[in-house]
Amino acid sequence: MTPPCENMSFGTIGQSRSNMCYGKPQPMSERAPSRLPTAFVRVSRCPICKYSLKDLDEDLPCPECGNEIDRDLISSPEMNDAIAVTRTWCTLGFIGWGIFAFGYWAYNMILMQVMNGYYPGTYGPNHFAGIWLQTASVLAPFALCISWFRNARRMIYQHAIHRRGRRAKAPKRVILVCLPGLLVGLLGCAGIVMMLSAV
Repeated sequence: MTPPCENMSFGTIGQSRSNMCYGKPQPMSERAPSRLPTAFVRVSRCPICKYSLKDLDEDLPCPECGNEIDRDLISSPEMNDAIAVTRTWCTLGFIGWGIFAFGYWAYNMILMQVMNGYYPGTYGPNHFAGIWLQTASVLAPFALCISWFRNARRMIYQHAIHRRGRRAKAPKRVILVCLPGLLVGLLGCAGIVMMLSAV
């Protein structure tokens, strides 16, 4: 017969094995605490300049940019939710503006090629260059979506510290730029489908 686990003399390890044998989880209070400083566990980098805050006291400002750091705001669940919402909108806007740009470029290029096939010389190199320039105008919101996605934490933090109550929310300008991108992206998808069906 297998002897009970509590009769095994292993010190602390034996106690943990005994708990495991009898299906008793080890209490949280008995687990080894983290050896990392509290400031490093919660906030590892400055949200503005991304300077490392390791081994820095919580009451001190960032030694690189000199800004005061609200660690409670950065580590709050509202901040994480606002970052997730902002990056979701940026992803949708990025995809939407990209689809719209591709659909607009492809539709006009194919249309001019078809017209040149029926009526040679109708569209010259200057017309094709104009399509490229018109498509490049979409790069502005396209680049904004990429920039906001990468710097979401800094943007939301700077927006929150100037608000009354310091509540972290997704900036409205992100939605104002990304929502039209999503809508025109759907329009671009419809245009691509119509173009393929016509061909």
